[in-house]
Amino acid sequence: MQGTYFVPEVSLNAEIGLCNIKGESYLEDADTFYEQVIVWIDQYFEHVKKPLVFNFNLSYFNTGSSKAIMRIMKKLKHYISEGYEIKVNWYYPSSDISLATEAEDLRDTTKLTEMNIIAYHIDF
Repeated sequence: MQGTYFVPEVSLNAEIGLCNIKGESYLEDADTFYEQVIVWIDQYFEHVKKPLVFNFNLSYFNTGSSKAIMRIMKKLKHYISEGYEIKVNWYYPSSDISLATEAEDLRDTTKLTEMNIIAYHIDF
């Protein structure tokens, strides 16, 4: 039986310094998918060198995605330690405390203390 995979929406805008990863991230090869984001981050700080806002808004992510996201967060932490201005936001539905806990765990593991964990309400 073939698995079902979900690919998050990724937008990387160097012109305005805004990155968004949104949706569900249930990927067969998360490392390869997210490596493109890491390469973009490196190129951004090599060439653009402006402030960056990085938003995560994932309603679900699997273990492979979690590891890849951790690599992105470590990369952002590296650039913060180099003096670049980066704002990291992790959005989660207020009704899903487990996502907030996972974001806190990622923040603690990567020591990305600059990450804001922000609840939002879903209106039906």
